[in-house]
Amino acid sequence: MFFLVQEESLTNSPIRIILQFDTIEQLREWKPRWKDFDEVVNKIVDKYTMAFEADISLDTTDEVLKHSKLFIRDALTFWVFSDAVRHEDVGTMWLVYSFWLFMFRGAGCHNYGNEILEMVAQFTYEMGASLQEIVERTWLVNRWGKPGRAIPTDRYLEINNGFIKVRYWLMFQKSLMYLPPPEHICRFGKLCIDIIHSRKGLWSCRTPLQTVPRRGNLF
Repeated sequence: MFFLVQEESLTNSPIRIILQFDTIEQLREWKPRWKDFDEVVNKIVDKYTMAFEADISLDTTDEVLKHSKLFIRDALTFWVFSDAVRHEDVGTMWLVYSFWLFMFRGAGCHNYGNEILEMVAQFTYEMGASLQEIVERTWLVNRWGKPGRAIPTDRYLEINNGFIKVRYWLMFQKSLMYLPPPEHICRFGKLCIDIIHSRKGLWSCRTPLQTVPRRGNLF
């Protein structure tokens, strides 16, 4: 990953700083073993992705470095969440939700924070175990039935809505040359919901229901 960035960014790259190389040429000539490479990566993670390291940077009046570290941390968190969505890893999604709850509240994004808090409260105090598993399985849709290809259900609905709008709008325009009546719009607009209800295989490439990863004791 570090060797694919542009040459300009290598001048002050974390890997060059960790290795204490003076020139880019030294970095190009570095041929580590896997153990050495993993050791350097762990040092980069500890030094450039942790919140307490960002506070240390602020203590040294380097505010740019502090915000850079916080950005890297948040970007990696979002990457972990996106990867969990693709692989239908609900347990990891819950783990990220536990961080986002406080991050959203601290950043002043109270609507998002309240949504996550309400969801946690429902799962903790209102829903039984079976209902929790059912609700969790409605979060993701695997259109292709292949591992690593899941997408959020609301995105799948938007894809179907866009397909319906474009396809049937053009069909009406070409064949009837007038705006479709309201009953047609209602009938075709309902198709995206009917598709999901009729094609159970879309929900997941995993069976049975009990194989959904369970979240840990976060709260």
